[in-house]
Amino acid sequence: MAAAPLTAYPNPCTTELLVPADPRPRTAEVLDLTGRRVLRQELTGGAERIGTAALPSGMYVLRVLAGGEKVGRQVRFSKQ
Repeated sequence: MAAAPLTAYPNPCTTELLVPADPRPRTAEVLDLTGRRVLRQELTGGAERIGTAALPSGMYVLRVLAGGEKVGRQVRFSKQ
């Protein structure tokens, strides 16, 4: 069974990326294109804002974990 799509917006982003609400506690991880984790943030429910202002411009991958398992597919985004 294929994983459900993960959405995040706006794409491209400048200072923050928004992830839709989910009642489960989750962890968001942002990876650069080499696979190195550059940001980790706990998500507690509701629509969440992930601060991206400190990231250099470029392409990144967002993955969201709940209980150590991926929630949906990873999504690529651009930081301007």
